[in-house]
Amino acid sequence: MKRLTIESAINRPLARTIVFCAAGALALGLTACAGGSSHQVIDLAKPCISCHEQKTTYDDVDTGKATKSNGTVKVKTSAEKVSVCKPTFTSSDGSTYVPVRQSTVQVSGGEATVELEEGIWALCLDKGDKSSGQIVVVSASESESAEITLN
Repeated sequence: MKRLTIESAINRPLARTIVFCAAGALALGLTACAGGSSHQVIDLAKPCISCHEQKTTYDDVDTGKATKSNGTVKVKTSAEKVSVCKPTFTSSDGSTYVPVRQSTVQVSGGEATVELEEGIWALCLDKGDKSSGQIVVVSASESESAEITLN
């Protein structure tokens, strides 16, 4: 499992204070990375570190519980649009991630059809400072499209 880290200055007093404050905010759920269902959707150009300390990220994760698709995903939702994101995983088991928006798809009549390239995706509803989402693994070996509901 490949593990990426960013060096931090934990030994400096200011850095300790920042880490302590971030931990307090994390406990309150204000900046938690507890998964796509809580971390805000971030834009490609905005680093996640802008809202809290840098997290360890993982390239190789278990996606066994993810929705599988041949590339077509029908999304049912009451939202106006769906964010198509690449997940930056913050746990080795794939249960927590930061959704990084690649594009958005408009919803019409409570449904949207999303066409995805092969790979791992997170389809999310952007709720400002949090989100809800679903991991989708697209593979040419899958013969079926997928259907998900996002609330």
